[in-house]
Amino acid sequence: MNSVQINVLAHSPAIQPLKWAPKPASFWVELSPILMGLIAECRPLVTVELGTGDGVAVCSVNQVIKPHNAGILDSSKHQRSFSVDPDEEFRKPGSPEAKFRVEMGKYFTSEYGKFGSIISFDCERARFYIPDDCANFFLLSLSRPYEELRKIFDRWLGKIHPKAICFIIGTQGRDAATQGHAQLFKELSEKYPSFELTNGAGLGIIDLGGDPATSPIAELLNAPEEVKAAVRQHFAEVGQRMLQATGHLPA
Repeated sequence: MNSVQINVLAHSPAIQPLKWAPKPASFWVELSPILMGLIAECRPLVTVELGTGDGVAVCSVNQVIKPHNAGILDSSKHQRSFSVDPDEEFRKPGSPEAKFRVEMGKYFTSEYGKFGSIISFDCERARFYIPDDCANFFLLSLSRPYEELRKIFDRWLGKIHPKAICFIIGTQGRDAATQGHAQLFKELSEKYPSFELTNGAGLGIIDLGGDPATSPIAELLNAPEEVKAAVRQHFAEVGQRMLQATGHLPA
């Protein structure tokens, strides 16, 4: 993966209004700018998400990937994404949730189907569809209690590249559904270098390689606290603009 400078990340041209941002707004709408910037600047070959939800995260990833892949003739060098949708089996046929998932699936396939996949299995079965050590970016978007979330994370470690960057949504633990996310991030950040955005639901970014000197986000991890605070403030403001641009807040 490429290394990224803070100034380049903050002003990445890839940070554009989301093309898929259904209402009500999910946590990812406000926090998508830094993910889009890192996808564009680090250019991870494989991004894996657990917990498709409303599709905002995986669509934002592929919105950035699409123009990059268009300029590469060799498809083996294309960036790819996989999103695991473990809740598919719980949706009743004909329910609003099932109808939404069909709509989202059609959009995703038409826009990103050449290099992106949504895997509608539980997290354990989905592991067999992902090669070992391949995920350069690993997104945890699941809504699960801590014990289950920790178990899933540990089970997926074999699929994650040794120098992967992990993203955990909901690290501020503002409601019962994200308390487990906050606890998992706290534990991992005690073991690995990390950075957290505290606006919205919170987003934890963890360097699972464990070496902040060689990490693709080394400049961010090693920045003085005042610089990190400025980065948080910048992306909080960009997140508000994203909410406005996608019609989730008045302009």
